[in-house]
Amino acid sequence: MDRLLLDHEPALRLAAFLGVFAAVALAERVWPRRRPRAGRLKRWAVKWGLAALNTAALRLTVAASAVAAAAAAAAAGFGLLHLVDWPAWVEFACAFVLLDLVVYFQHALLHAVPGLWRLHMPHHTDLDFDVTTGVRFHPGEIAFSTAIKTGAAAALGAPVAAVVAFEIVLNATSMFNHANLALPERADRILRLFVVTPDMHRVHHSTARRETDSNFGFNLPWWDRLFGTYRPRPEAGHAAMEIGLAEFRDPARLGLPALLALPFAREGGGEGGAARNGRGTAWLNPKTFADKPMLMVNVAYALHTAEMYLARVWLPLLLAAALVADGAEPSAAAARAAQWSGAMFMTGIAGVFLGGALSDRVGRAAGAAMIFAVSGAVSFAIGWLVGAPPIFTIALGF
Repeated sequence: MDRLLLDHEPALRLAAFLGVFAAVALAERVWPRRRPRAGRLKRWAVKWGLAALNTAALRLTVAASAVAAAAAAAAAGFGLLHLVDWPAWVEFACAFVLLDLVVYFQHALLHAVPGLWRLHMPHHTDLDFDVTTGVRFHPGEIAFSTAIKTGAAAALGAPVAAVVAFEIVLNATSMFNHANLALPERADRILRLFVVTPDMHRVHHSTARRETDSNFGFNLPWWDRLFGTYRPRPEAGHAAMEIGLAEFRDPARLGLPALLALPFAREGGGEGGAARNGRGTAWLNPKTFADKPMLMVNVAYALHTAEMYLARVWLPLLLAAALVADGAEPSAAAARAAQWSGAMFMTGIAGVFLGGALSDRVGRAAGAAMIFAVSGAVSFAIGWLVGAPPIFTIALGF
C-alpha cells in the first residue's frame, strides 16, 4: 500500500488540486463574497507563476519529502507512533491532527519571527482574496514549510497514508478557505466548527495588524480557539474590510519579479522586518527587541533556536550512552534517543505557544507554572514510552 501511494502520490495530489480548484473557482464566480479590486488576469498570472516555480523547485530537489520521510521512518521503525501498537485508524488520525497542529505553529512563527515574516509577506500582499491566493507563496516559504513538515512526519513516525491524505486535504482547504465565496451564515457557523471557512480566514488577510495576527489555522479551526488567536469577524465587516498589507497598495509593485525579490528588499519589511515585533503575536513578541535593527532581532531568534537544538542533541547523546551502558545495542539506543529528542523538541515548541496563551489569560506566573506542569507530564509520558531514565526525562523536559 505504501509503495502504491509513493508511486502515485504526485498524480493523486494533482488530480485533487485540479478538481478542488475548478469547483471552488466556479462557486466563487456564482456566489462571490466581495467585489474584486484588481483585474483577475494579471493577478492570476502572478500566482500561477509562483505555483509553477514552487512545484518545479520541489520536484527537482526534495520531491514529496514529507511523504518520503514517512516512508523512510516506517522502514526504520522510527518515530513516536512506532513505539506504540495502536489500531491503524487511531495512528492515522493522531498523525493527521498533529501534523495540522505543526502547520498552525509554523504559520504563527511566520508572523512572529521577522526573517520568516519576510518570506510570508508575498502571500499577504494580494490586494484581493480568492481561490488563487491559496497558491500565492514565495519559494522560500515553501522550502521552510516543506522542511517543517518533513521533520514532523519523521519525528511522529506518521503513516504514509496519513501524510499523503494530510497534504491533499491541506492543499484543498487552502484553496477553499481563501475563496471569495459567500456561504450562508448558518452554514458558515456550523462548518467552522470542523474546518476553517473563507469568512474565518479572510480576517487573517486584513490590513489591520490585530486581525492579521489571528486565525492562523489552515485546515482544522480548533487551534486558534485553544491558543487564543481566534477572531470571528473583521471589525469593518467582510464587505468593507481592506485586504493585503497597508504598505503595499500599488499593483505595479506586486508583479512576479517584485514578489520574488520582496523578502530581500531593503524596504521589504515595512511594518514587518524589525518593526514586525510591534505587530507580531503577543506571545512571541520580545518588546526589548522592538527598537533594534532587524539583523539583531534575527540573530537573537537564531541563538534561541540554536540553544533549543543543542539542548535536545547533547542530552539525547548522554541518554544513548546510558542505554548502551545498560546493555542496549548501540543502534537501538541511538534510535530511542533520536525519537526522544524529536518528540521533546516538538514539545518545547508547543510549550512556547501554550505558555504564551496561558500567560495572556491567567497571568505570567500561573502560565509559567502550568506550562512546566504540562511539559513535565508530557516529558514523563514520552520518556516512559522510550524507556528513558527519569533524570534524563526531567532534564530535557524542562
